[in-house]
Amino acid sequence: MAQPVTERAYQGRVHVESRRLMTEWMGELGRAEAAGQVTGALMISGNCVELLRACHVLPMFPEVTALQNAIRHKSLPLILKAEQAGYSSDNCAYVKADVGLVLEGGFGPGKALPFPNLIVCNYVGCNVYVKWFEHLADISGGRLFMLDVPFARTDAPSAADVRYVVVGGVAVVLHGHPRLTADLDLAVDLEPPAAQRAIGALTGLGLQPSAPVRAEDFADPDLRSAWKRERGMPVFSMVVTADPLRAVDLFVDEPIPFEELYARSVALDVAGTPVRVASIEDLITLKQRTGRLQDEADIAALRELEKLGDGP
Repeated sequence: MAQPVTERAYQGRVHVESRRLMTEWMGELGRAEAAGQVTGALMISGNCVELLRACHVLPMFPEVTALQNAIRHKSLPLILKAEQAGYSSDNCAYVKADVGLVLEGGFGPGKALPFPNLIVCNYVGCNVYVKWFEHLADISGGRLFMLDVPFARTDAPSAADVRYVVVGGVAVVLHGHPRLTADLDLAVDLEPPAAQRAIGALTGLGLQPSAPVRAEDFADPDLRSAWKRERGMPVFSMVVTADPLRAVDLFVDEPIPFEELYARSVALDVAGTPVRVASIEDLITLKQRTGRLQDEADIAALRELEKLGDGP
């Protein structure tokens, strides 16, 4: 009869096996330069390590190296070294620990960790990491590849798949006309499944309806029509209760058919994230319907931006 494995015994076996695997891997890296083995630096999340292994590329993980130095209480001097070289004090400690190790001579020819021949920056949503790998390529002379590896997907849209278009004051600002605005106006696909996903995403961020209605009711076209007809609600307002300045307004109908609005929208970069913003033409159309002084001022500004866009 097999002996029961206690939690402590299991943890001990995992520790021993982890140490063996790490030692073998680090040994391979230490021999890579002399053996002419091609090495490739990868991020942890969403990486393509199986592909590189199949091509006989030995993976390196700068994040793991930084973490190992932290476990050994060796990271602080490396972080300070990177800050002395110009890295911001509020930058990611992983980045600075790794860069500091390079500056200290911990990487490179003849070292236990060779410079990678390939730097595969599999973008996972963090622009700091993108810059980190760009710097690693500059330092090492390795070839940099930017590869956006998707996470597991299904044929059907997930709860987080939401098509939207930014409209209103924020859209005006993103097109290049600075002005104050208090909330974020969005047009979303109002087909019930899509509307449900949009509401699920917003409530997941802590937003709740300002009006005394249920958030999920937004997906019901009959209720939206009643809100507009009986309550004069052109938009469905949502706020974070603890921070009322975080507010989102959703159109309750489609002044412009959503498919057309989305097709003509432009993807503008906001802090490294592509954001769908209504075209200037559609923004003008939407604002012409309100008659508000602010919207008239926005239309004038948008027409000027339109002229600049038509220039040489």
